[in-house]
Amino acid sequence: MNVGNHSESIAMDDLVALNEEMAALVRAGVPLDAGLADLGRDLPGNLGRLADQIGERLAQGESLPQVLQDDRRSLPLVWRAVVESGLRAGDLPAALESMAVTGRHIADLRRAVILSLIYPIIVVLAAYGCFVFMTVYQAPVLSAAFHDLAGRDERFLGLLVWLGAHADWWAALVPLIGMLCLAAWWIRSSRAHTISNSRLMRWPASLDLLRNCRLATFAEILALMVNRQVPFHEGLELASQACGDRRLREAGATVASRLRRGEPLSTSDADLVAFPPLLGWLIAYGGQTEVLHKMLREMAERYRNQARRAANWTVIYLPMIITVAVGGTVTLLQAFALFIPMTQLFLDIARQFP
Repeated sequence: MNVGNHSESIAMDDLVALNEEMAALVRAGVPLDAGLADLGRDLPGNLGRLADQIGERLAQGESLPQVLQDDRRSLPLVWRAVVESGLRAGDLPAALESMAVTGRHIADLRRAVILSLIYPIIVVLAAYGCFVFMTVYQAPVLSAAFHDLAGRDERFLGLLVWLGAHADWWAALVPLIGMLCLAAWWIRSSRAHTISNSRLMRWPASLDLLRNCRLATFAEILALMVNRQVPFHEGLELASQACGDRRLREAGATVASRLRRGEPLSTSDADLVAFPPLLGWLIAYGGQTEVLHKMLREMAERYRNQARRAANWTVIYLPMIITVAVGGTVTLLQAFALFIPMTQLFLDIARQFP
């Protein structure tokens, strides 16, 4: 039985909830099979079915990594790597909580983005309505006046008149396409696979937030591995897989393979370019277990703070930027569409009556 057969991808909010519930069950000493089965009966929708199916397979004697490995659609690869890391280190709740924090940051960012779009959308729709009104009613009058007073037709006004004559098929279609694109983004970005997919959030603040969340997860998982005496090369590979960053995953696999073979590393090594400088230095030189664990935990907290600052920046400044950029651009185009032909008309009249 495939635990993912009910859905293409679990929602981000559901994944965060599942993380938190599993972490609470493990910390309370409740067996996951029984706990998830009970949880599945209490929770609605896909989350309840997923928890029930995982619990059922665990009750049949399968291991948690085996259950997750068989699921190729609903659960992201990153989350499976986090679970594997937590089990390998013997502290599954800590690993799950690290991923839950990242999931909450992404979910909060999505909500901030959609809230920040409300006012710009109102401005754009108002300006768009004025533009449609101008093409349908004002442009024909101005074009006729231009022809009578200047003795010629104005090309731009002719284009507006043509648009107004065909407004019955494009006036409603343009905002509909825009709203459908926004709805498609909202639905796709709600999936848990957003953790490892930066294409859905490409503006600078969101990229900073995702990058810092992934670095924090990497540092937290690696610190957990170091604290539990897991071989460093193995912990590095698992942490890089669990962070959700493709570059870090590839670099981590390469560096772990070199460490496994006993090859030396240096801070100028090309394989460490994907890591921030301090992380690269720690990977290259390591240190005593207690010191390394403390530094990794401090770095994880630093990345979490940077992610929170990026989220706050988005909430405060993104609405203003979108309003000025989108609303201002539409309003400016509206002004040009009206005043450029009028200015040309006045100039032509002035030439006729010097």
